[in-house]
Amino acid sequence: YAGMVVGTASELYYFVLNFDKRHSGLLVGGSSSGFADGDGATARLNQPSTCAVDPRNGTVYIMDQQNFAIRALANPHGTGVRRVSLSTVFKGSSSGLTDGDFATAQIDSTSYGITVLGNAVYFSSRDQHVLRVADFTIMNITTLAGIDGQSGFVNGLGNESKFNKPHSIDVDRRDGDTMYVADSSNHRVRTYALST
Repeated sequence: YAGMVVGTASELYYFVLNFDKRHSGLLVGGSSSGFADGDGATARLNQPSTCAVDPRNGTVYIMDQQNFAIRALANPHGTGVRRVSLSTVFKGSSSGLTDGDFATAQIDSTSYGITVLGNAVYFSSRDQHVLRVADFTIMNITTLAGIDGQSGFVNGLGNESKFNKPHSIDVDRRDGDTMYVADSSNHRVRTYALST
């Protein structure tokens, strides 16, 4: 079993758990926060919050909160876990909740939960109470559900629905449609149909 954990505000660690081998070490990031693509300890992040692995190719996507960015590691286990390169797939100019193409869109500094399905990364914007998607096919970010800045508990489609600090999310890859949402301040786990 292998996974990723956030060690400090600027470092990402890997861990490997097998029956006969257990070890961990620095995967990417340095002793100080910042923003830089690159290999291992030369790369810089600023409060990476969560990670998700694309099951198709092993790419690890990282929500880099205080850089308002989505970062990526290309299959770290396939290329040798001790030498990987961090790249940026999206970076906003500042914290915000602007939909649009990658040149103008913004993500806020409380973007947290992240999951991958096909050519899209889905994520929650915790303090803005919404669910969003970054579509790499059309290079666009869209708000899927919830209303910017309005907390609540309402089931519905799109901006008819309300959440209260949605946290972790994941997608059921068996149907490719059901998203599970840990709606933390509503004390519930909820579902959202991506096809709606």
